[in-house]
Amino acid sequence: MALKRKTVMTVSPIIAGIIIMSVFLLSGTNPISTSNITKSAAVDDIVSIAQPLSNNDLQNSGSGLSFVGGLAQITPQQAQAMEDSGAQVRHMTLVPVEKTIALDNALVGPGTATQVIAYTFNGTIPGPTFRVTEGDIINATIIDPITNTDNHDLYNHAAITSAAKFTPWLPETDMGNATSYLFVALHPGFYEYHCEGNINDIDEHVFRGMQGGVIVDPKHGYEPYDLSYATTDNQVQEMHVDSAAKEIVLDFSEYYLIANKTDSGDYDINAMLNHNDSYSYINGEPFGYQPLANFFHSVNPDSGSAIPAPQNAHPLNFTVGDHVRFFVLNVGDFMDNIHIVGEQLDRVTQAGLVETNAQTFNLGGSNTAIIDVTFTQPGVYVLINHDYSQAAKGQFAVIVVGNTPGPNPSNAVPPLSDVPDTSIPQSTVTQTFGTPLKPDCVVQVHGQWSISSSCPNEIPQPNGTLDQGYLGE
Repeated sequence: MALKRKTVMTVSPIIAGIIIMSVFLLSGTNPISTSNITKSAAVDDIVSIAQPLSNNDLQNSGSGLSFVGGLAQITPQQAQAMEDSGAQVRHMTLVPVEKTIALDNALVGPGTATQVIAYTFNGTIPGPTFRVTEGDIINATIIDPITNTDNHDLYNHAAITSAAKFTPWLPETDMGNATSYLFVALHPGFYEYHCEGNINDIDEHVFRGMQGGVIVDPKHGYEPYDLSYATTDNQVQEMHVDSAAKEIVLDFSEYYLIANKTDSGDYDINAMLNHNDSYSYINGEPFGYQPLANFFHSVNPDSGSAIPAPQNAHPLNFTVGDHVRFFVLNVGDFMDNIHIVGEQLDRVTQAGLVETNAQTFNLGGSNTAIIDVTFTQPGVYVLINHDYSQAAKGQFAVIVVGNTPGPNPSNAVPPLSDVPDTSIPQSTVTQTFGTPLKPDCVVQVHGQWSISSSCPNEIPQPNGTLDQGYLGE
């Protein structure tokens, strides 16, 4: 099924488009020249997108102007002066990829979609998690292959700059072209990025999958904390929790999908406008961290079914005494009511505000929080959206706490921080929703960037093939 552009427009996106276009016309040309990019640099940088991000590589996505993770735009001359003074430079390569991703059979039933006709960043939903340190310089290269069917760009909620700079109408952001931009990370925190599409269809690009998160670590690290907890024999103990933690990224959102055979998996704007999501998810796959088949009964007892367990689902694994730092992003339209069945949230940090000992934390759409939890007792826990309708549609993750460490799903583990006493390394098991883009799939033909025909998973159908989704082991 070929990817389709949405032609239905609502009033607010039309007005937004007119305003942004007006600002763009008044603001003049792009303040950063596209001559700052070299074709060889773009090819060299793309090697990082086939594996988890390293300490020295950061990836963003889109074909529009990019502002990432509390970043302020700078000129090449300013960047060089900062680098000469000791600032760290991070290189990012971002590629919008349109593809069709299969849904696991455990999720498919009568009247449901069997796939997601997706827009992705670097081949997966969500896009890669990016990580830098406060004060770093970011050199972002964006490649939008001519094999795509729609224009793509990137907006970051942390950016403070003219809205005109996020428009997809600049000539250098056309499909087939590449652009490069420089930024500096100003403020620590966890931030959302997403595609704005053609302005009138922002919702479509986001709910097809073009979104992700950026971690900007504080240059002096995260604060330790003190914890009171009960032992298995109900004795109260005190614990000092160090700043170092096992770290997990949880990206919450929804799919709004057409379910009929002709357009199965295509975007359904009417379902979105009516808040009638087909599935909810954490990190792309509904119930992707729920491996216990037939263990949990459905929220609806009349359905006679169990909470689905996709074939390659894996739980989150920790050991007793582990300090876990959750970076949580809610990209969806629904409130994310974060709750861990059997635990409390020791510390929640959001926009400089700190809440302790929370039973549930409510996270609105397009917002983030950093949540610290230390698991003091062994057992099975369940992290859910405590909106039951969304837990029943996929925002449901099993946490296993034991005496020996186990691997965690690779798409839940962010890159390690460069800041000392921050990240505890973890073993991983490969798990993604969508196949990550391979470096040699991005080629330049007659001066235009394209996806190689030898990589059919990365090309929209009908010319491409169905991406089977998980790379579970």
